[in-house]
Amino acid sequence: MINGPLDLAFMAIGVDAAFRDPTTGNYDGGELELVAEVLAFQPLLDAHYQAYFVPEGFPGCWAYEVAESFGDWCARQLMAGHTVDQKSINAWLDENAPGVETRSSELKGKAA
Repeated sequence: MINGPLDLAFMAIGVDAAFRDPTTGNYDGGELELVAEVLAFQPLLDAHYQAYFVPEGFPGCWAYEVAESFGDWCARQLMAGHTVDQKSINAWLDENAPGVETRSSELKGKAA
């Protein structure tokens, strides 16, 4: 895990934001279950980080730029009745944390 507990905490913050948003509709499930379901996907975020951002690191703050945003997105998908699976998560990660954006490429751009 990259930041384990910190990532989980920020994912939960994202879930809470989605759960409390009145525009998310008539979700009839509980917040505890929703948080647990979203946090269960943390290993997929960690695998993406390990595959694309080690050893250079993510060019920003992974916890709130990726983990929190993912928690919000994932909760909204689940609350809307959509299926969230590895394919949809990987598509979200490819769009929101593309593997080509690493610290080393960011630094190379500054050196040019």
